[in-house]
Formats: sequence, structure tokens, C-alpha cells
Amino acid sequence: MKRERFILVSLLGFLLVSAVIGVWLIVNQHREKVSTEIFETKDGVAVVNIYGAIEVASASFYGTDCIIKRLKRISDDKRIKAVVLRINSPGGSVAASQEIYREIINLKKKGKKVVVSIGDVAASGGYYIASAADKILANDGSITGSIGVIFSLPNLEGLMTKTGVKFITIKSGKHKDIGSMMRGMTEEEKRIIQALIDDAFSQFLNVAIASGRLKANDVETLADGRVFTGKQAASLGLVDEIGGLYEAIALAGRLAGIKGEPKIIDERPSFERILERFSDMTTNIKPQNRLEDIGPKLEYRWRPGIF
Repeated sequence: MKRERFILVSLLGFLLVSAVIGVWLIVNQHREKVSTEIFETKDGVAVVNIYGAIEVASASFYGTDCIIKRLKRISDDKRIKAVVLRINSPGGSVAASQEIYREIINLKKKGKKVVVSIGDVAASGGYYIASAADKILANDGSITGSIGVIFSLPNLEGLMTKTGVKFITIKSGKHKDIGSMMRGMTEEEKRIIQALIDDAFSQFLNVAIASGRLKANDVETLADGRVFTGKQAASLGLVDEIGGLYEAIALAGRLAGIKGEPKIIDERPSFERILERFSDMTTNIKPQNRLEDIGPKLEYRWRPGIF
């Protein structure tokens, strides 16, 4: 009886807290809307975080879908004159990197200034995205570069043979199971994959060269997949200035013509900010070597020590 009463009281308490939070969110969202429409007139700068692996993931607040949603919202917000992209990422899938890159270009077409602030690392796809910015800032000890493409997959054929496990594949064409981890790759298949990598690499080079930071005659020495510290990258022209997040915010304000210290504007509704914080507290960073994360897929990604 006591146990049932405890469960009932706990349930009622949970419902009461949920109702209070719900009412608070609705009221606060309405207050923010009124404040934005009537009282908030000062121009400012938005800060968008791009953290972790760059991939198409609508469930993650740092996935491509959510980032693009924010950038589109920012592009329509007349208060926001500039955007700082805080990048802390080793890169990720080719397609996801390109989607964010295109959205940044669209932002600039709307007249917004874009500054990138590199945290610990903005390598490969992270640098691909940064290339779209008006200015790139990095700390002396940041890691960047890794301009290139990688396609990684395990080969379990030897293990399967030792354990006596046979993997039977019935396919419509000889290349339908290309990249299968259950068998070795033929030379013809390697050439097919290499052609994909070469094409994606050419797309990366075109973006980096178009930004003016990578010179065509430096491709062999700077775009061979190696990484650089922020200090090295600045001396090589891959990064524009040395500085941290708040230097990037100040620079974005100056580029946008904002006088004095720029106001940081978060265009998101309050419930979205709360959900992001809750997600950060309850979600563990996923391991970087889990099988489904490794591939196979084309990636603009720095993968030290993995396969």
C-alpha cells in the first residue's frame, strides 16, 4: 500500500513539475516574441556551434539538419548582421559538409558577415565549412587542415575464415556489394572507389582555392591530408588571424558595421535552448570507432589512429 502511494505521489509530482515547466515555456516564448517584435531593435551577432562529427542527423542539435535550420532562421532575422561559427569538429561526411557550406554561402548572399572561430580542431570537413567564411580565426594550438577525402572499412574475411563462418551474397551485378567487409576488394573495385575519392577531393580543392586561402601551386604540399596548428595555418594563409571566440565575435561586429561591443542574439525559442542543454547533459559523446560510424562512406574527415 505504501509503495503504491509513493508511486502515485511521485507521478503526481512529475505531472505538476511538467505542467509548471510547460506553462513557463509558453509564457517565456510569448514574452520573447513580444520583446523581439517591439523592444529589441539593436543589431547583433549570432553564434552557431558546430560540434563533433559533421553528419546528417536530425535528432542531434549539432547535426546538419538542425544547423541548417538555424542558419535559415538567422538569414531571415533582420537584427542579426553577422554570424560566428564556432567549429570544434574533425570533419565528417562529404554531403553533410557541403550542405552546411552552401547554407553559409546563402547567408552571405543575404548580406550577413560570417566569421569562423576554430576551437580545438576544425579539420577536413570542418575546414571545408570554414572556407565559406569571410574570416577564419584559430588559436595558436588549434588543429586544422587535413584537406582530403577518406573511405575506410574493415576487412573481416580472415576472421570469418578462421571461425568457419561463410557469408553468402546474391547480387544483381558484380559491383553491387562493393565495400563489403566480408571479402577483400578487387583491383577494379579499388579503382572505382579511388575515382569517387578523386572527384570528391577535386570538389574540396575547388572550394579551398576559391576562398583564396589555398593557392593552386600549394596543393601538393598543403592538401595532402596533413594537419597544421593554428599558428602554422596562419603563416601559410589557411587561417586569416589568430584569436579565440570573443575576438571572432568582435571581428564579426566590425565587419557588419556594428559600433561598440556587438550584442549576441540567440534567435532560437527558449524551449529549443533548454532541450539542447538537457541533451548535452544526458547524451554521452558517441565513440569515434564504432562500426556504423566508420563507414563505408566518403568523408572529409581527420581520422588519426583509426584503421
